[in-house]
Amino acid sequence: HDVATEVLAAADCVVAFGASLNHYTAAHGDLLRGKAVIHCDVRPQAIGRYSAVDAVAWLRGKKLDA
Repeated sequence: HDVATEVLAAADCVVAFGASLNHYTAAHGDLLRGKAVIHCDVRPQAIGRYSAVDAVAWLRGKKLDA
């Protein structure tokens, strides 16, 4: 957790796949402040729900049989 926080704090851009970016995962927005944020999710209603985003990628996935 500490390493992830350090990396996010030093980043210029955050690309989040399937993460809600809520106040727990984004440290109440502190980890995203001043950064470009790209939010990717399969659920369009989840994108930007908790944090402002600069770009969106709505993904449609298909389960592959192994």
